[in-house]
Amino acid sequence: MVKSALRWSQWVLFLVILPLSAGFAQNSSPLFPVSGTVQDSTGAAIPGVQVMLRRNGVTVRTASTDAQGRFQFSRVPPGAYMLQARSRGFNPSSKVLRVGLSAPAPVTIVMTIASVHQQVTVTSSGNQVVPTTSDNLNGVTLNAQQINNLPVFDQDVVGLLSNFLDTDAGGTGGTGIVVNGVEVENLAVTPSAIKSIKIDHNPFDAQYRRPGWGRMEITTKAGTQQYHGEINFIFRDSIFNARNAFSPTRPPEQRRKFEGELGGPVFHSKKTSFLISADHDVEDIESTVFALGPSGTIQQNVPSPTHNTLVYGRVDHTINDKNNFSVSASYHGRQDLNQGVGGLTLPEAGYNQSFSGEKVRFNETAIFTPNLLNEIHLMLAQYRRPTVSLSDAPQIDVLGAFVSGGAQVNQLLTKHHFALTDIATWTHGKHQLEWGFDIPDWARRGLDDNQNFGGTFTFSSLADYAAGKPLTYTLQQGNGHLIYWQKMLAAFAQDSYRLKPNLMLSGGLRWDWEDYFSDAREFAPRLALAWSPRKSPKTVVRGGVGVFNDFARWDAISDLLLFNGQRLQSYVITNPGYPDPFGPGMTPSAIPPNIVELDPNFRMPYMFMDSIEVERQITKRATLSATWEDGRTVHAFRSRDLNAPLPPLYDARPDPTIGMLQQYEAAGRSQWDALHIQFRGRVGRYFTGMARYRLGWSYNDTSGINSFPANQYDLTGEWGRSIWDRRHRFALLGVFNQGKLLNLGVSLWLHSGGPYDITTGADPYNDGLALARPPGVSRNTGQAPGYAEVDVRWEHDFRIEKKKKDSSPVFTVAVGAFNVLNTVNYEDIVGNLSSPLFGKPVDAEPGRRLQFSARFQF
Repeated sequence: MVKSALRWSQWVLFLVILPLSAGFAQNSSPLFPVSGTVQDSTGAAIPGVQVMLRRNGVTVRTASTDAQGRFQFSRVPPGAYMLQARSRGFNPSSKVLRVGLSAPAPVTIVMTIASVHQQVTVTSSGNQVVPTTSDNLNGVTLNAQQINNLPVFDQDVVGLLSNFLDTDAGGTGGTGIVVNGVEVENLAVTPSAIKSIKIDHNPFDAQYRRPGWGRMEITTKAGTQQYHGEINFIFRDSIFNARNAFSPTRPPEQRRKFEGELGGPVFHSKKTSFLISADHDVEDIESTVFALGPSGTIQQNVPSPTHNTLVYGRVDHTINDKNNFSVSASYHGRQDLNQGVGGLTLPEAGYNQSFSGEKVRFNETAIFTPNLLNEIHLMLAQYRRPTVSLSDAPQIDVLGAFVSGGAQVNQLLTKHHFALTDIATWTHGKHQLEWGFDIPDWARRGLDDNQNFGGTFTFSSLADYAAGKPLTYTLQQGNGHLIYWQKMLAAFAQDSYRLKPNLMLSGGLRWDWEDYFSDAREFAPRLALAWSPRKSPKTVVRGGVGVFNDFARWDAISDLLLFNGQRLQSYVITNPGYPDPFGPGMTPSAIPPNIVELDPNFRMPYMFMDSIEVERQITKRATLSATWEDGRTVHAFRSRDLNAPLPPLYDARPDPTIGMLQQYEAAGRSQWDALHIQFRGRVGRYFTGMARYRLGWSYNDTSGINSFPANQYDLTGEWGRSIWDRRHRFALLGVFNQGKLLNLGVSLWLHSGGPYDITTGADPYNDGLALARPPGVSRNTGQAPGYAEVDVRWEHDFRIEKKKKDSSPVFTVAVGAFNVLNTVNYEDIVGNLSSPLFGKPVDAEPGRRLQFSARFQF
């Protein structure tokens, strides 16, 4: 019944979208004001600046700023423009300005005196409500200056803002990162090259596969017409840090990071500029082992050093007022040693992993007519990722106690791929139409899968380990070499229609396809509206509803191709001998192999999402918003063993010629609901930032495509809290600025604990999975403790030439304290009832850490 209702809702949405195009017969074009302010790098207004509004290479309007630095153009029709600001003694600034079906938010133009080190940018005001479907303020947006002022550990701003992503909305593939319009697997951009980051921007945009809550949009800096540079150095040492709660001693750890950028015109050209940035860091850290062995507690520190190098370059060229393009390239190399160690995993069960990758990107913007704008984004990339176990010995896994022996993760991944996006935007009358096609990924993947070639013994408890009675033995053998192509395609069309000055309706339709898991029904209609009760809005109501198609990860595809019973053999033996699992005269070839197959009635999962939001302008520079979000996943991925031993005895598999028959199904479901309340803007004279509270619920009956039920023939206990369920979440990000010495960035993170699964550690169903739960206990009923962290960052600027405040090079020193209250945040709760550690954590987040940094800008 639910599936039928959701499927009918898609066609209802589609029928609602169709009438939007009827308004194209109306040729009347609305006119809107364009306004803003011009200021210097300190925030002071600049009067008398000439501001030009150019269209199709011609200046159509000019204005001068008043004593407060303000300017305004009245009655501007929709279209693409070039906004330029010029004033004697300052560097000129310019940027493409798009006027859609509503008045754009006031812009702030920051001008710098000639030779000033800071980049000239034109950005929209982020704290004013606008009755459009794409300018919602319940999301998170940070620019480069805000990123520099906040306490960001290791300059990892992506990791910082990932806390705001809604994992439920990411689907099976997880949340996504979009860089300059192209979705990527890894960032491959240095921190100083990031211009802005947005989360939850236009949640129901048909251009993207994921909703706004599940994607992060990153824009990199462009070149400028003045030479500038930045050098960053970060240093940490364990002598300044608190000891981890599970560490026997405070280990000798150190972090050294060098990062920076250099940019400006190419040979003093006024049309071509460049930006080069690089990042090299070395971290000598140690992992903490806290396990339980036959002789008692095992507690030790294990070195796990990492080395990382990233180089990024970009060239921007303006052909004329109607066309510009950029080309960028990057190299990323990384080496991680002794990985996987910590918690219950002993040092010998670790592995080494390295990564090397290259990317080239091309972006072009062209104004074909005053009303037609086209953007092309192309990316070519490749990478190589080998993983090598420290030991080839068989792995010993004593559930809820310790993991020793070899890691059994030997593997080599390679990928050569490209992505292409072409988007056209046409403004006509009261309509703004966007359409395009997308190749999210077209890849040649290579895999050498040599995992578990040494085998793994699993024991239910320490007592069984001492008695030499394994629960299962698993092994892989055969040819793990695989080359295959993975192809993904998409197309979309979207129309934003201004019905009234205070009412906008946006409807779109997206189509997705991929070669291995796709079907012909992957159409995703979306609808959104924005309405202001008054023509001069201080309150805006937004709503939306849409369908979002899920997609399968590469590893699921490779498992289908490898584990077909012929290429790569996987075996499982229940109640094997130890240390010889096979017995007299038995070899692996005599054991029935495991098979992985796709359900013949497979249907690609999709999410049905809706939301309602109210935004209120409470002061000139502050807003308050409340959003209710609701989501459902239909046909969610899961696995089942169709050849599991039959009830009630569970003593024999129906088909003795094969072992486990793992079938990928799309028969699961999930649902989540959340209330977001967010403040954004300035409080008083000295604090600027944002605060967000989220009250949410998340339930499902599967944790992904390789998630099995406890009993293959009884799914009644599978519905429960999802692993992402956190009832309460609170986040605060902001900056205190008071005088010359108090420049303090702060962040506060609070959330409830998540669930964990409670199992018996036994295998009464003889399927080799050991997922059985106690009678009457459903999935994910355990409750982990909550999380709390306070971070602060203090900085101070030293100007080399004090008389030249705006043009002087600046040297900045800063000290950051992360988890400044040294709160113990536990993780990895043991859910095995057979373990003496049941219900107890075996790991914790780091304690208080100090980070020293220095930055030189010119």
